[in-house]
Amino acid sequence: MTLNKLLPTIMQSVENQQGFFSHNHTLYRIHEGALLDYVLEKIKEQVNEKAFKQIAQRPVPINVLKRLVDKLSKIYVRGPKRSIESLEESSDENMLLSKWEKALSINTKLALANRYFNLQKGTFIEPYLDRGKPKLRALPFDRFSVYSNDPVEPLRVTHLVKTMGEHVFINGERRLYFYVYSDDEFLICDAKGAVIPELMAKHGSDGINEYGRIPGVYVHRSSTDLIPEIDTDTLSMTLLFPILLSDLSFAVMYQSFSIVYGIDIDMSNLFMSPNAVWDIKSDKDNEGKTPQVGTIKPTVDIDAVVRFVITLLSTWMQTRNIRPGAGIGNVTTENFASGIAKAIDEMDTSEDRMEQIPFFVDAETELWELLINHMMPVWENDEDFRKQDLQVIPFGNKVAIQFPEQQAILDESTKLDNMKKKKDMGIVTKRDLVKEYNPTFSSEQIEQKVKDLKEEENTQNTEGLV
Repeated sequence: MTLNKLLPTIMQSVENQQGFFSHNHTLYRIHEGALLDYVLEKIKEQVNEKAFKQIAQRPVPINVLKRLVDKLSKIYVRGPKRSIESLEESSDENMLLSKWEKALSINTKLALANRYFNLQKGTFIEPYLDRGKPKLRALPFDRFSVYSNDPVEPLRVTHLVKTMGEHVFINGERRLYFYVYSDDEFLICDAKGAVIPELMAKHGSDGINEYGRIPGVYVHRSSTDLIPEIDTDTLSMTLLFPILLSDLSFAVMYQSFSIVYGIDIDMSNLFMSPNAVWDIKSDKDNEGKTPQVGTIKPTVDIDAVVRFVITLLSTWMQTRNIRPGAGIGNVTTENFASGIAKAIDEMDTSEDRMEQIPFFVDAETELWELLINHMMPVWENDEDFRKQDLQVIPFGNKVAIQFPEQQAILDESTKLDNMKKKKDMGIVTKRDLVKEYNPTFSSEQIEQKVKDLKEEENTQNTEGLV
């Protein structure tokens, strides 16, 4: 079936997924810093208008989601080793591969793709030319969709839909428009699947996909569904923590003030002031009663609330296959903000990161195949591309990707403390410590560093004898 005939079905599928895209858009905005808007919206649903006006002045928008996603998305910190298969390390093709890695800023762009992968469970990695320069971008999973009509492999993407923005028609009507790709065709349509001829003409397209492949790679965190199910806990827990802390902030405000009350007295002339002297008069109708003045001091168990929040955070992390660090048990009311940050820093995400690697090995393998065999041959015909100091990788070459072992990411102080303990116990050599502290060093660099340290130590010992 041609793409033109299939468009209404594809766009109906996109319409059916609006709840999914709306959820992902909320996660995207919170990750980018718009947490406060959603926290206040939730609080407004739960309290009366008067209380909301007061709480809105004292919110606590601590963004756990951003810290968590950044902690999980570290597989490109050191970057994988890439090489042309079956060729020597010093080959011209591998030197050319290094130039393409640099031109595409591939580790930086795929690190962002890794964030979207952990934030929204999927992303689309798209190579493109910008005035002749090859570039790479990662799309959040709220502005594209995928579709499959493959009868054999329903997880194989046969069509890509990109949300491009609004188009203003001649009659002034504004409608969203979309780019829709298959391996062979490319069309621009509206939300109903109707092709927009003027945009096709502006794009200079005759409806044929010049690359012969969907121009990008879809990577998602599911082995059973083309579009993964949303993690409902992610958004709920992200909002729950700042809401609980905002409730506590609101309660603490009232804990700072005592409530003054009077029984059977005239309080019309009483006012609050540090040096006030009250001339208290009994209520004129008060016969046979004892006038009283007193105070009520509200109390809030702040420590109990903080412990509850920490327990929730720890339990949630464990359900996400993340081992909380020891520091999470040391968070108190006095060090709450810094304590939470330190606790997240100490969480061990190495197991989860190891599980992410196969998804990105497959994605990168497909990405390089797309670039080498489908996009570079087309780009060669672009006049602006030919002006770049960049040759294409010969057709048919394959790129092998090897990620380094994922280890627990520790802050500098914790890392040094652990190394010192190993040294004091005598279970490691100086060479082992140098290698552990400098995991990217080659064998020659490690040997040179050990030699330099020994020479410096001998010099200090000699000077001590003088």
